[in-house]
Amino acid sequence: MTFSIGDAGAITVKAGNLLIDGELSNNFTGINSSASLRSEGNAGSITVNSKKLLSIVDKGGISSSTFSIGNAGTVTVEAGDLLIDGEGSKKKNRVRSFIYYFNQPYPS
Repeated sequence: MTFSIGDAGAITVKAGNLLIDGELSNNFTGINSSASLRSEGNAGSITVNSKKLLSIVDKGGISSSTFSIGNAGTVTVEAGDLLIDGEGSKKKNRVRSFIYYFNQPYPS
């Protein structure tokens, strides 16, 4: 994550089986690279390689995002098998790259 003019770092995850489970959390649970509000840097790219099963369940996610003027990074997922299951969850499971920009002036 970046809070300033620098870029957030790239993330690479290599695993046999990988489980991202947000069931017991009220916050984001998963793999994330982001540029925070009022930062000027870019979010980092994310690469996930799971040779066997990658499971994203119960509000889990993989996300590269920006909340300011920088760019979101790419999200690349390679898996032997992929399960995305949000059944019974009020929030969505996510694999995403997005930009959410507040078009507001910086405070002086």
